[in-house]
Amino acid sequence: MATDTLNAVLEVGPALAELRARRPEFVGGTEDCRAAVLAPEVDVGLGRPLRAALAARMARLNGDEPLAAHYRQHLAEAGGSDDLDLIVAGGYPSDDPRLRAILRHVDFITVAPRACTRADTLRLNAAGVSVPEVVALSELIGFVNFEVRIAATLRLLEAGQ
Repeated sequence: MATDTLNAVLEVGPALAELRARRPEFVGGTEDCRAAVLAPEVDVGLGRPLRAALAARMARLNGDEPLAAHYRQHLAEAGGSDDLDLIVAGGYPSDDPRLRAILRHVDFITVAPRACTRADTLRLNAAGVSVPEVVALSELIGFVNFEVRIAATLRLLEAGQ
């Protein structure tokens, strides 16, 4: 069976681990998605360190410290920096309009996804974020927020056993 990052990060018990092992296609699919959004073969302008910092930021915004720590480890392995640490902490490390637009978008979609409109995507483009970068950013945002919800569900299942 594929590596199960969530089992490891959440330190799930044997009963829940066995239950998850019954659906290896779900675990494997999640791991494939993780690799695709955090360490793609072509980064389209969103490098691995930035992706890891954004993932940790989103996990932190969602109040999921174990996942945030997991993504901070990815950041350390990818080559962190003080600016990226500031991103993780919720800050804005520069006046670069492109980066500021990315950070605002990540925060907005994470905390108020239903409020997002086409205008929000156009603001990214206006700040210099290319269409391929918007797509990659959207994939990252979608995956991390999906994973946070899966982690919350696993915690509830673990608590109910």
